[in-house]
Amino acid sequence: MLILKTYICYLYTLYLFIESQQEDYIISAMSTEKYQDPSAQTNPGYPAVTNPPPAYQPAGQPAFPPQPQPAGYTAYNVQPVPVTTITTIRTRPNNYLISAILVTVFCCLPFGIIGIIYSVDSSSKFDRGDDAGAASSARSARSWTIAGLVCGIVIISVNVVLRLVLFSTYYSDY
Repeated sequence: MLILKTYICYLYTLYLFIESQQEDYIISAMSTEKYQDPSAQTNPGYPAVTNPPPAYQPAGQPAFPPQPQPAGYTAYNVQPVPVTTITTIRTRPNNYLISAILVTVFCCLPFGIIGIIYSVDSSSKFDRGDDAGAASSARSARSWTIAGLVCGIVIISVNVVLRLVLFSTYYSDY
């Protein structure tokens, strides 16, 4: 079994290595393509480009000359509208999942399971955006967890007391 796992890891590593080599090859093939001047391309129906635009305009010179405006044209200076962003900070309510699990294992199984169900329901409601429902389910999970804890403590203490009483009466006859 160990040999099979090692072989699978080896194949996966080899696959990743080959994939990275292919990416390097594609990148190097793309970078070695020759640059073609757009003015050298011929497009049927379009005039050939004779003077490509300069790559750099010196400071103080406009990139394009001002264009004449038609009669009756009014230019408006439109300012950008400020955007207000509202950020809502949501806090996840304590869902008491750990305590419900501990109550299920150590104290009272039925109440602990109900506490776990409400705890998971609280998390899923919060993830859906229902904050009020998440808080309500968290309160229910807390209530069922506390009820299970109290019930478990009562059952365990009654069990201990009965065992002590029965133990003392059983051995008192000797």
